[in-house]
Amino acid sequence: MSAHFCPECDNELGVKSWWCNACQKRHFEENFDNWTTRDEEIDDFIKGTQMAANECTEYLEFIPIQSFINVIKYEDAEVGTVYSANWSIGPTDVWDETESDYVAKRPLTKVALLFINDDPHDFLKEVGHTFLLLARLTPQLL
Repeated sequence: MSAHFCPECDNELGVKSWWCNACQKRHFEENFDNWTTRDEEIDDFIKGTQMAANECTEYLEFIPIQSFINVIKYEDAEVGTVYSANWSIGPTDVWDETESDYVAKRPLTKVALLFINDDPHDFLKEVGHTFLLLARLTPQLL
């Protein structure tokens, strides 16, 4: 396999990836004003994962509750209530050469939702630690 180039900026990309850090970061920044969790600390955390991403599976995004269907209570957990649901459009993690962009091509993706009982900032700290751990382990798993 040979390297290929970003269709937007013509930067050389990796052999197995269509991810262009410069262009993807610009897309994220351009979209920052189009969403909010209504909590500045959580918004900043999500934005931080987006700006640090080196691949389409390495960031978090805010997804409005209206994007989920078939939401069913699964169980009560220590930190909140867990639900199962289907994400109606799914993640934007498939490269589409026609669109020259990552697109959602996995509709009705099964997900778990957690509605937090107490302080969401404590939960956010745990998510942050887990996210950092996964980011460190991922290269070793490939």
